Amino acid sequence: MPIYMDRHDVSEGVTAKNVAELHQRDLKVQHLYGCRGLTYWFDDKRKTAFCLIEAPDAASLHKMHKEAHGEVPNRIIEVEPSLVESFLGRIEDPGKTSNAEPDVITEPAFRNIMVVELRKSVLHAGDPATFRASLKNFCKGVEQILSTYRGNPVEKTDYHFLVSFKSVSDAVATAFEISELFRKSGDYFMDKQIILK
Repeated sequence: MPIYMDRHDVSEGVTAKNVAELHQRDLKVQHLYGCRGLTYWFDDKRKTAFCLIEAPDAASLHKMHKEAHGEVPNRIIEVEPSLVESFLGRIEDPGKTSNAEPDVITEPAFRNIMVVELRKSVLHAGDPATFRASLKNFCKGVEQILSTYRGNPVEKTDYHFLVSFKSVSDAVATAFEISELFRKSGDYFMDKQIILK
């Protein structure tokens, strides 16, 4: 069954607790429309909520929200579950707590995306084995930096990293650290070019 992400632009007075309660209402009526509410995200700063829902079609999802609480989405798009998990980190609600209150999720769905790319023309004129070892060490260093700053690698090759960050400051700090790592490794890379986007 397809999975959809919808966006709700909410009013200024809406809180994370309100959104958690609306999610619980969705779960109570979801079976009537063949839907399954997987999780949600709420960004208090931007006053935006996102729902991730398995549904037969977008119309069923819309009807479910209307029945549950009347807060219909501003936009609905079909998504690939593996991409959602790669970029956002989860496709299910976080672990339930034991209290009777609904779990309140305050994590926004917005992510900062970084591309780290070594140009393939980065070839060392010397020993190829030394170059491969240097490249491997550089990539390990990048992975350590990503771990330190909570970067979630979405895609990786020898010359390319696509990374998702929850925090802008973590993404910026990562860019500085990777640039410094590259500068220190520069003797092994002939054209000394790294691209950070």
